[in-house]
Amino acid sequence: MNIYERERERERERERERERERERERERERERERDEDLIMFHFSHIRKTALPRGHVF
Repeated sequence: MNIYERERERERERERERERERERERERERERERDEDLIMFHFSHIRKTALPRGHVF
């Protein structure tokens, strides 16, 4: 393998690593969105099931 082939191989490896990092970032973003959705669902559920003001047991 000559120096040019090695350099091309290194560049391909760097590009694969960049793509893996982009995919990890997309996955983290999906997790954040899912977490936000769960939190919003949780609080909307609390509001819907809350007792009315002045309620006495």
